[in-house]
Amino acid sequence: MDFENASPVPDEVVSAMIPYFNRTAYGNPTLTHKLGWEAYDVIMESAKKIAGFIGARNPEEINFTPGETEANNLALMGTCFGGRRKGKKIVISEIEPLSIIHVCQTLEKYGFKTVRIPVDGEGFISIEMLEEAVDEETLLVSVMAVNNEIGTVEPVKEALEVVKDKNPEAVFHTDLSDAYGRVKFDVGKVEVDLATISSYKVLGPRG
Repeated sequence: MDFENASPVPDEVVSAMIPYFNRTAYGNPTLTHKLGWEAYDVIMESAKKIAGFIGARNPEEINFTPGETEANNLALMGTCFGGRRKGKKIVISEIEPLSIIHVCQTLEKYGFKTVRIPVDGEGFISIEMLEEAVDEETLLVSVMAVNNEIGTVEPVKEALEVVKDKNPEAVFHTDLSDAYGRVKFDVGKVEVDLATISSYKVLGPRG
């Protein structure tokens, strides 16, 4: 009933995965021997399929994590603690997933400031208020593509354009977890800096 938070894994998906647990490509993909190379090839083949589905140009830009929460943590904390850009302001929509809200609360303990942009009566982010909030101190902006509770398809492309116009150095992140497999989103055309997706919301495995 609630596939926007988790979905069952079909038998055919489980069957397709079993060989990779005990017979094929179970090695460490970072090691330089046969098992490592085989595992790396399998991972890259998966990355190529995902990249093609979302319009990413380079499959090596696809990173795998145990799930949406860790992916969002990695995106936001990696940006904030990476040290490559200045600024302490994080701008998010007020309807971001809890994994985004919670990591922002953690980052506030380290001196970062979070600004939440409200949505209108139908649940769409206010582009005007987003434009007002973004300035030279803005390090990161996160606007989810599709909300998992109210189903709004947020104007990510317009939000991205506004952010990059106000501050080209600001990193733009979008959580595609509830858009992936449901709403077409091409990162080759809407060139966000970071995007996260989740397999367990589209009949895929957890972890």
